[in-house]
Amino acid sequence: MSINQEMEQSVKDLLKLTDSDLELELGRRLKINEAEVDAGVTDSLSAASAMSIDIDSAELAGPIDFLRNAARAFLNRFNQQMFSLICNPEDPDFEKVKGAIAGGAEKVAIVLTGILIAKFAWLPAIIVVIATLIAKRFAAGSHEAVCIAWKQEIED
Repeated sequence: MSINQEMEQSVKDLLKLTDSDLELELGRRLKINEAEVDAGVTDSLSAASAMSIDIDSAELAGPIDFLRNAARAFLNRFNQQMFSLICNPEDPDFEKVKGAIAGGAEKVAIVLTGILIAKFAWLPAIIVVIATLIAKRFAAGSHEAVCIAWKQEIED
């Protein structure tokens, strides 16, 4: 299976999770990556693939506050940059994201995975969770409404 196919399957799996479970999954993936790097496993990092797995809420069990805090810290560090990428009409990828919204959350997440890889060079397993979290925002409202709410969130 190609990395694109893995990412598409992972997006489909991740869209089944709640936003809260997605945060936990992001934290879990970040911590797995950190542990692998600390252990010197650099030639076969789990996060180098999209980690298309059968996601089960039981798999997310663990130190929930720890995982959620890791995910939120990561997201907060890049929140302004991701907002600008998606909501700033001057950004070259703005139209790609806006155009994908009509295709639903899955289409937005798939488009965002490519954009986030190009812009941030994050590992696929991390990107698919972030792209899915962002895409789910657009499933709940229009591009403009989501961007307005996101901007207020950043300013608060």
